[in-house]
Amino acid sequence: MTSLLLFIILVLYPLTLKRKEVKNKPTIKDLSFLKDIKHFLSDKRLKIMGALGILTNFSEGIFYVFVPLYVIAELNGPLYFVGVIFAVRYMVSISQFYFGNLCDTRGSGNMVFFGIMLKALALALLPFSNSLTILLIVSILISVGGNIWNTST
Repeated sequence: MTSLLLFIILVLYPLTLKRKEVKNKPTIKDLSFLKDIKHFLSDKRLKIMGALGILTNFSEGIFYVFVPLYVIAELNGPLYFVGVIFAVRYMVSISQFYFGNLCDTRGSGNMVFFGIMLKALALALLPFSNSLTILLIVSILISVGGNIWNTST
């Protein structure tokens, strides 16, 4: 119940942020691969975002390896429940359009922070998931945090 309340609060939080309009829209001339690489290497903020992206996506690999083992060995769950967890995580990806809209209106910096924090908090709760239901809820929170991160970066 606490996780559900936390999830609702975290979903409603971005609505309280200030609205921010996107000013510079890209054109066809902006699509230069070498120019983009040079810009990426010269901008400190982009390097930090790249490092955060590596860490965020690294946690996905850990999730895919250890959660099935945890479900079967520790929680004595049925094998099909591993499939349920991953199916629900992919179903949550449908919400990316919602978080993309929030990113456009509330600012990508706020949403990057919010997405990383949500995912980190949910990953921290993962070892304390002592039932299949709690594990499913934590898995959904991890997926929502990842979706916010993906749409805001």
